[in-house]
Amino acid sequence: MNLHVSGLSRDVGADDLNKRFGEVGTVDKASVMYDPHTKESRGFGFVMMVDADGAARAIAELNGKEFMGKVMTVAHVRSGHPTSHHIRPDSQTND
Repeated sequence: MNLHVSGLSRDVGADDLNKRFGEVGTVDKASVMYDPHTKESRGFGFVMMVDADGAARAIAELNGKEFMGKVMTVAHVRSGHPTSHHIRPDSQTND
C-alpha cells in the first residue's frame, strides 16, 4: 500500500521516513521527492507499506503528527498520480 506523505521538513530523508513509519508497520520502500534543479527536498514523499494493515495503522497513528519540527499529512496515494519522479538515490528499500 503506497502512502503519500506531505508537510515534511526539508531535513527529512528517506532513512528518517523509513525509521518513523517502521515504528507502526513494515516498510517496503520510502522516498523523498527532490527538486531536480536545486536538489532540495520538495517537502513530500512516498512510503510503501508491505500490507494494508500497516498502511491503515500509519495513517491512523501518524497523520497530523509532528515529525522533525513539522506536522505531516499521511494519506493513501490517489490512483492516477505518479509515485516516482525525481527520486534521489537516498531512497530507502528494505529487501
